[in-house]
Amino acid sequence: MTPPEYSNHTVANARIHAGNRLRSWDLLKTFAIFLVIWGHVEQFLVSGAEADRTVYRTIYSFHMPLFMTMAGFFYAMTLKSSIVRNILDKTRRLLLPWVTWFAITCLVIALLDEAFLSSPRPKIFFWQSYWFLKSAFACGLVALIPLTLPRRYFWSASLLTTVGCQLLVRVPVLNLPFMYPCFLLGIIIYRYYDKFYTYRKQLCVFCSIAWFICLLFLDGDAYRRFLGDYSMDVSHTKLDVLFWMSYRNLVGITGAVAFIALSEILFATNRFQNAFTDTMVRIGALTLGIYTVHTILIQFIMGHYVNFDFLPPFVFDFIISPAIAIVTLFICSAIVRITEKNRYTSWLLLGTRFPRKTATLSRTKVDADLSN
Repeated sequence: MTPPEYSNHTVANARIHAGNRLRSWDLLKTFAIFLVIWGHVEQFLVSGAEADRTVYRTIYSFHMPLFMTMAGFFYAMTLKSSIVRNILDKTRRLLLPWVTWFAITCLVIALLDEAFLSSPRPKIFFWQSYWFLKSAFACGLVALIPLTLPRRYFWSASLLTTVGCQLLVRVPVLNLPFMYPCFLLGIIIYRYYDKFYTYRKQLCVFCSIAWFICLLFLDGDAYRRFLGDYSMDVSHTKLDVLFWMSYRNLVGITGAVAFIALSEILFATNRFQNAFTDTMVRIGALTLGIYTVHTILIQFIMGHYVNFDFLPPFVFDFIISPAIAIVTLFICSAIVRITEKNRYTSWLLLGTRFPRKTATLSRTKVDADLSN
């Protein structure tokens, strides 16, 4: 069975086949990966409970839902005509880089901690490392159900798979209860992109207000419940769990839609096309590599040697932390571009097509970019 063809009915696909990348979405990907790096700087370069810091809670309320929504959008855009081809393509694009970067990261950690390889930690780290890649792969597998069924069953299959994923709350690495609704949202935005674009201003206003209201109640204790930590409330019920799961999805989805709609308002046309936005677009095409490289730099190397506890929280949160994130973003971009220059490192580390003798590097790079 082959997926139904949705692409002929979307402006997004028309823009791609006109020879243009979606600038608004590449710019948004740059913004999202900046938030990921900023969040990790907040998490690993100061001590204390990150849940008690407003900047950290705000970033983590929506940045991964935003990323997963974009993943679903591009998944629908690059959907293959065969289920097997879809699975093989995403295995190469997501699981191969995960395994390769896991091995590299283990080597880095072993150099910093001699006891690492002889401890149980490598087995634990194997499952926990680069969780987003595994989650995106799992979301793609589940999404094949509504995408491969006849079109008239799309909404019912989407609802059933969403409800089914909520039952997988005890599979923390994949995080499907939280991530799959966002992934599916990206597919829906792609399918109905014309309508999304038409109502982008209304969606931006409505979702921004809803997201802001949700944030007003997201203090430290709420954020811990948000993540399923009920240690401060041992008498919680299943209804409490359902409420906080729903609240978490609401915050993430409203924040993601607000920023996607805002990006479409600002950047869907060439109104802001200049050298700076062109650079940001190029960085947006490198997010997979930036995600993996920055994890090593921030979490394991800087997290091992650097600590900013001596700084006032305001100075760290709003000056030092974003500055480190910006510098790291450009460093990682440069490293990824160097990695792209070799066909074999590009294949192993970035999941581009297998290097064949007849293939050129430029063709491999184009294929990789279109798969993002």
